[in-house]
Amino acid sequence: MIEQAAGIYRQLAQDRPAAFLPDLAGALNNRSGRLAELGRWEEALAAGEEAVTIRRQLARDRPAAFLSDLATALNNLADKLSRLNRGAEASAMREEANAAIGALPQLPAGRANDEADA
Repeated sequence: MIEQAAGIYRQLAQDRPAAFLPDLAGALNNRSGRLAELGRWEEALAAGEEAVTIRRQLARDRPAAFLSDLATALNNLADKLSRLNRGAEASAMREEANAAIGALPQLPAGRANDEADA
């Protein structure tokens, strides 16, 4: 089912990337997690890498909307890299994730919930 979702979002994103690339990245991230649960680490890594590539593009275009998702995808990818004994690459992903979190726009005190509800 998760593979089907990624396929559907991939087709939709070809015609309307602004509308469906975020969903494709989410589906790929979910697929990566499920593959990892099955011990299919190389496939999980490939799906995670594709999710990160898309999320980097989205965060570059709309940082306020997508930096948090990028940080999550980078940390997920780092977990897969660690599992595959690729520690240096995992560390680089975690550093990039921390930088993304640090670059998040700061909301005025008391406004975080207002913005989340909008």
